[in-house]
Amino acid sequence: YIDDAAFGSCSALHTVKLSSTLCEIGRWCFMGCTALQQIELPSSLQTLGSGAFQGSGLVRITIPEQVQDIVAFSECRNLEEVTFAGKRINILGSGAFRDCVSLTTVNMPTEVSTVYIDAFTGCNKLTSINFYGDMPKFQPSYIFAIELIVYYPEGNVTWTQEAMDAFVGAY
Repeated sequence: YIDDAAFGSCSALHTVKLSSTLCEIGRWCFMGCTALQQIELPSSLQTLGSGAFQGSGLVRITIPEQVQDIVAFSECRNLEEVTFAGKRINILGSGAFRDCVSLTTVNMPTEVSTVYIDAFTGCNKLTSINFYGDMPKFQPSYIFAIELIVYYPEGNVTWTQEAMDAFVGAY
């Protein structure tokens, strides 16, 4: 476990080697670490605290298979690529990638339970989110969301026109 805000605002921190047995990264742990461009998260990681990498200099990140609730990467202005090592996400939370202005495309894992509408607010270069499984439950937002194209698997019966119309009409 790495405690909340353990390295917060360490603007000169650029290299971190994490234990292969690390299970949890606390809230705001690497928040404001603007020189931190890359970090390898161990496959043992289960929990990423809220805002764990907020405002960091990350360019690419691979989210380990066991991490299933994500609200950790807002304001990562250099973040271009997000990879999900696993097949499932429970919650892509409110503001999860808010203001990640360099992010262009997100390929979601096969199973996504819940996506908050404002997870990608302020991601001005984001043009598409690709889904590969069933339609997740979309949660409303009190923050203005962005317009983008959502791709989903052709022939998947959960992505019905009725469900999409209800989603669009609800917000």
